[in-house]
Amino acid sequence: MLLSDRSRFVINPIEEENIIAQRLENSGKKIYRLNRGDPTKYFPTPKYIIDAHKRALDEGYTYYSNPDGINELKNAVIKRYSRLYKLSLAENDVVVTEGVSESLLFLNSAIINPLDLAVIFKPYYPLYNVFLNMNSGKAVEGDYDEQNNWDRC
Repeated sequence: MLLSDRSRFVINPIEEENIIAQRLENSGKKIYRLNRGDPTKYFPTPKYIIDAHKRALDEGYTYYSNPDGINELKNAVIKRYSRLYKLSLAENDVVVTEGVSESLLFLNSAIINPLDLAVIFKPYYPLYNVFLNMNSGKAVEGDYDEQNNWDRC
């Protein structure tokens, strides 16, 4: 089977980092694996979220929702952004995804053209570069300083 040219970018740096983290854990070091974007192992989910999840299950919310998010959640996002940023949004302006990786893949596919540059602030989520590369974009990595007008340190 021939694979697409894009397939050369299908790597998961998170798994490579986990190999190193596992070695360190095996040697007795305490490691916080925040590279996965799943900190709940270290920071417990608040009770009100657990209760809301249970309530939703009890109420029968056990099926696929709209692909771009349920209207109640989209409207909560609209309300928050209106309050915080004075933005006027409609439901079709908001897309809810299952997580950061899906959002990044959609975003990069939508706005990155071949050879476009994207600034990535360190430290960053390991899949930023993967999704840029899949869409033929290029990362401009570096340490940037807000106090220095976002120039490199």
